[in-house]
Amino acid sequence: MKSRAILFGSIDTLVETSEFQRLAFNEAGLNWDWTPEFYRSLLGRSSGRNRIARFAADRGEWVDAAALHN
Repeated sequence: MKSRAILFGSIDTLVETSEFQRLAFNEAGLNWDWTPEFYRSLLGRSSGRNRIARFAADRGEWVDAAALHN
């Protein structure tokens, strides 16, 4: 079934996508293995782009966080 619309709400979440994001980041070819527990610890920082950039910097790596996030 194809999606015909995406609904965004400012009060509630319709779909939890964090697990899909975690899996995608793990499969990005960067040799990162974010466990569900570790990824939850990263969620205190807003924006997936910020999480990627900070994680890479903490490891002494550079990645194009905007491109990877997209």
